[in-house]
Amino acid sequence: MEFLRPLKPSFHLYIFNFRKLTLHSLRTIDWNPLGTLIATGATDRTLRVWNPERPNIRYSTELKGHEAPIEKVAFNPVKDTELCSLSNDGVLKVWDVRAKTCVNEIKGLGEAFTLQWHPDGESIIVGNKVCLTQSGTVVTRCIVELQIHQGALRCAKMLAIPTSPSVL
Repeated sequence: MEFLRPLKPSFHLYIFNFRKLTLHSLRTIDWNPLGTLIATGATDRTLRVWNPERPNIRYSTELKGHEAPIEKVAFNPVKDTELCSLSNDGVLKVWDVRAKTCVNEIKGLGEAFTLQWHPDGESIIVGNKVCLTQSGTVVTRCIVELQIHQGALRCAKMLAIPTSPSVL
């Protein structure tokens, strides 16, 4: 993967050159809070952290561990080197990009496809396509809130979003 230079010196917009990508179908991208790192996730399970000042693959870092396509990456809004990644097999990983290690993991989040940090950096919400409510009803959307407590992730609550009025 290569970067092209910024469009104009006054812009901070970088464009990825996807013509050279054959196996790496980029799915998600995010800046860290300081704008010093970019994280990318792809359908081939590649999770990579880039330095936008040195946009060559040899200066990037690959974080290995996902066994399914990566749907979403997001940096913690208050910790510039903490990255969260979510694969479509329902595995969420929290990474220390400085140490290049996974520091936390939660499995069993269903067909997960999106996540978002809370602005305080202490919890994450994850959205998935299909889940079961406690009554056994299948809904096609739900949100799981995960909180970080003493360095460990724990499920705080799940909100099921019915897809039809008959489920209400």
